[in-house]
Amino acid sequence: MNRYIIFILFFCFLQAKAEAIGFNYDSKRDSLTFIGEGTLEQKHVKQALAKYPRTKIVYVGGNVSSVGYEAFNGCNNVETIIFSPSVRGSGYAAICNCKKLSKVVLPENYKGISCFLANCPNLESFVIPDSVRVIKELSSRCPVKSLHIGKNVQEIIGDYGIQSKRLSHISVSPGNKLLFSQDGVLYSYYSGVMHYVEDSYFKSHYLKKDIRIVKYPPEKRDTVFFFNYPTIGGISNKYLREIRLGSEVRRWERCSVPSLSRFVVDDANDVLSVSEDVLFEKAGKCLVAYPPAKKGNRYMIPSCVEELGLYAFTDCQFDTLVCPASIKRVYRDAVHHCVKLRCVEMNWQDPNEVSFDSSHPFDEINTSGVTLKVPKGTKNLYIELFNKKMGYQFKVEE
Repeated sequence: MNRYIIFILFFCFLQAKAEAIGFNYDSKRDSLTFIGEGTLEQKHVKQALAKYPRTKIVYVGGNVSSVGYEAFNGCNNVETIIFSPSVRGSGYAAICNCKKLSKVVLPENYKGISCFLANCPNLESFVIPDSVRVIKELSSRCPVKSLHIGKNVQEIIGDYGIQSKRLSHISVSPGNKLLFSQDGVLYSYYSGVMHYVEDSYFKSHYLKKDIRIVKYPPEKRDTVFFFNYPTIGGISNKYLREIRLGSEVRRWERCSVPSLSRFVVDDANDVLSVSEDVLFEKAGKCLVAYPPAKKGNRYMIPSCVEELGLYAFTDCQFDTLVCPASIKRVYRDAVHHCVKLRCVEMNWQDPNEVSFDSSHPFDEINTSGVTLKVPKGTKNLYIELFNKKMGYQFKVEE
């Protein structure tokens, strides 16, 4: 019997310790300070804010070691949340749906960020301390305009750690061995940065030394961008009108730049070249990328071109595209999301002699509204290949 009583008392002691989170309120500053030990849960926050709904500033102090799942959910009057050095981590969406929240301060010994923020429409800047090593989906639906990344971040998972359509500037602490920033653009020293791991096999085989863009801020409003590293890609920005490529650039990968009207390439570049603002491989045999906003309703691919590159025509505004008979190879999604396209003139006598890297050379296009104009006597060949075999709905005319 005595053992049973002792067990009950011990259990009650543990429960009391688990609930040992209290709070103090400063009416002059409308500030609330949480104290105690363990994890700060949503029930603690709700209890405190129910009593003091005018709270604008929250301090997570005492020996609170972590912040639980959606602990700060719907704290509509809170403007600032400051974590003390005792807090080492947090649960999923620890801070979410806080309409007036404009500032969050993490301690210098905070360890990792995993889906930390969600739907805080007034939060415009965020600083990730030097102590953080992992960023996993920093924020969702938060209009962060500026982001600073600490020097020890060694892994980024998800949408480059942040989802913000209003992001305009990214900075990185000096000394970060994985990332750096230049003119507000986030770069990595390695390819495969999103899947960085300590394993020596992946580190040597996947994380190759190759400076790449990790995040080009979508609200960075420069109209001209100069790039001079081996591979350029991953840009999503509606303000860029001109991209200038230096002598070191070797490869162009898919970008979303609907306002881009011209490419410029350094004369010393021995891999890429430009003709009439369009990007080609040096010899002109492969059309690499057509600037989407280039003026003109009709584009005739030069007769020297033998290949159309991956996503070569993306978001283009012309209504007519002319493909010469010289083209021998067409990569996947070569013509992608060109919503104004109405006519494609194809000059192959036998389209089956052309090498298509996949059955989708056209993608995100309503092909029922597009006419293929083909050489006389070849209509059935084009219908068989594009409509029956590839599944398109082109109108085919000789």
